[in-house]
Amino acid sequence: MVVTLVPVDQGILIVKRSSPRDNGWALPGGYLEVGETWKAAGAREVKEEAGIIINPLNVTPFDVRSTVKGEFLLIFGLAERISADQMGAFHPNRETLERKIITEPTDLVFPLHQEVLNRYFQVFS
Repeated sequence: MVVTLVPVDQGILIVKRSSPRDNGWALPGGYLEVGETWKAAGAREVKEEAGIIINPLNVTPFDVRSTVKGEFLLIFGLAERISADQMGAFHPNRETLERKIITEPTDLVFPLHQEVLNRYFQVFS
């Protein structure tokens, strides 16, 4: 699974999930498709969930996490910083209800997303 941190101006993009974890805030992300690189998957998920186009070639590794039992691996990529005017319009879809930019840690629905978000703000604040 790939999750992408998208810096926007002085903040970071989060999305409100419609599923799983209805109405919970998270970082954009999802599963890789067959033959897809993790960078391409991260960029695709950002477009699908937030309506923002990022260049997969400019996504760099930020963190790799696993669940406690080690059965699930998440790659956290860091996209190139964009400005809010580059975001374009957002349209709710089957995966996300809304998007917003935060400038400090906030509660996220997935514990591993929360850990990495906190680390991002420690590193870049």
